[in-house]
Amino acid sequence: MKKTVLMLALFLFTFNSYSQFGVNVGFSSLKYKISSSGFEMGSSGVSGVTLGLNYLSELSEKMKLGMNLNYSSFSSDGASQGQVGIPVYLQYYTGDGGNGLFLKGGAAYNLITGEVDEEMKSGSLGLVLGLGTNIGEKFVISADYNMGISNLVKGGDIDGSLKQNIISFGVNYMF
Repeated sequence: MKKTVLMLALFLFTFNSYSQFGVNVGFSSLKYKISSSGFEMGSSGVSGVTLGLNYLSELSEKMKLGMNLNYSSFSSDGASQGQVGIPVYLQYYTGDGGNGLFLKGGAAYNLITGEVDEEMKSGSLGLVLGLGTNIGEKFVISADYNMGISNLVKGGDIDGSLKQNIISFGVNYMF
């Protein structure tokens, strides 16, 4: 997996005429969805702060490929959980020249950084949907929804599933 990501990054850096790097900061809310034997339940949201690095590569005048490396810290009632998120997505711009309002869609891998119970997996896949807009030449604001699609519960003796959903609002500064 690491080799694949490295090769993709080298490909994008080498063969692209336009690319941008940036940093982001934002607010995130994490919710868990629990399902077992036809019964579903959701947890209340746990809020957190997200910091990260962005990379955007222009594919066409209206389309960009983006990758982020984000760290989020969620805390509630004295307990905290850290996560590293690696979303890969396409941005489609509604305005001319790759500016203005954009729609975002892609996939993300989220890795829990703290202690994980032995019945749980430390990573999960999610679908990313979002929208945003450029504010001037350097700043971007965006809202994203990361819908968990993989089960965090290991097969074993436990009947059920645990999925996480994350809503994020952020500000990016692009170099």
